[in-house]
Amino acid sequence: MAFSVRRLRRHLSTAHGCVTERLILPPQLSKLGVAGQGWQVRTAVRQSLIPGAGDGRLAEEPVASNVRVSVKPIVAMASLESLRTVAHDATITFVSTEDLERYVRLGEVEGGYTRTQILEVFEHFIWSLDGERAFLNNCTWSMNHADEATGGVNVAFSEVDGSIVGDSVEDILAGDEFRNNYRAFAMPAFYEAFCRTHNFTDVKT
Repeated sequence: MAFSVRRLRRHLSTAHGCVTERLILPPQLSKLGVAGQGWQVRTAVRQSLIPGAGDGRLAEEPVASNVRVSVKPIVAMASLESLRTVAHDATITFVSTEDLERYVRLGEVEGGYTRTQILEVFEHFIWSLDGERAFLNNCTWSMNHADEATGGVNVAFSEVDGSIVGDSVEDILAGDEFRNNYRAFAMPAFYEAFCRTHNFTDVKT
């Protein structure tokens, strides 16, 4: 995934919120700031405020508590013939190892990525709410972890009417980093087994 932002932009065109040229993987799409990611407030992916944490998503405007900040419609991996047609705001769900392998194959064919590169995306960006489906945002949240013990959780996610929605749980100032609780994820058994088979750790662990 060693592509500069400038080079990625040359490969990317948008039509109705979808990628129409070379496939760009979820963390790259997020960092590019493509339109239509499902954010209801202005945000940007930049260097995290947490030392050593890499990228983070920062608010570009004040957000009051109990405001819907993100809406991402759910799309089942089994229904997809191509990854290039997936809307930027979609959350892809996987219910089996076959679904995961289908994503890998399409990523190799449509994007020219290696299996290792795609598994790295799985490692850092697959999550779950229900312990049955694995979730991958087509444009990643790019949010870092916080929890009740350390403080700093300001966004919580849930499933509402076929979409993954994010709501602010406290006032957020412009320039603050959005943070959610990774420990609230309930990872599916099939995905945990997939991680063990391929020698990487799921994001909750």
